Amino acid sequence: MRIGHRVVATFVGLTVVLAGCSSADGLDAGADGPDLIALESPTLSDLPTPDASIDVTEPPDVMANSAPPVAPDAPPEMPVVPSKPETDRSEPGAEQPTQDPNELPVEVVTEPGCVRNGETVAATITTAPEVGLVMVGAYSDNDPHGALHFAQTDSAGRYVWLIVVPPTAPPGEANLGVMASSNDGKRTGFGHGRFEVATAEGCADGS
Repeated sequence: MRIGHRVVATFVGLTVVLAGCSSADGLDAGADGPDLIALESPTLSDLPTPDASIDVTEPPDVMANSAPPVAPDAPPEMPVVPSKPETDRSEPGAEQPTQDPNELPVEVVTEPGCVRNGETVAATITTAPEVGLVMVGAYSDNDPHGALHFAQTDSAGRYVWLIVVPPTAPPGEANLGVMASSNDGKRTGFGHGRFEVATAEGCADGS
């Protein structure tokens, strides 16, 4: 609302109304009758000055001048941790079970691989130097038929057990078991070997 303009319009309108009434009634300052008080028209200088502290302008467009709303920060993305693949123990270089440091390696090699009753089999045993050995055999009927022996390896860790196959040993596969043990008993190991006792027709390999 423009206060200054409205005040001026009010006073101007009032002046016009008073002037119209005077002319319509035939009033004249020189005619007979009571003297009328002459009304002076107010000038702009007589009007009150509008208060300059009042803001008569239209209110600004608040939405046009306001800053756009700020969106809240998005939560940080969690890093994706790749899962660890399972180790395939069948692949080369895969993790292997840790060997007991107190275990003695024992290798048993028999020669020849097939014999007839009455013939001799040489079982070569290789392990740690100067350790005790316990050797036992089992033929196809699970009987040792005297194949039981005690010995000790030499300074190179070798021993050769000569086994004479008795006439009572049945044909078929014979198995040997060897246990090695250190003198203090803190280290032990096991090994296995095998050979074949020929049938009347001979060995399985045709010999």
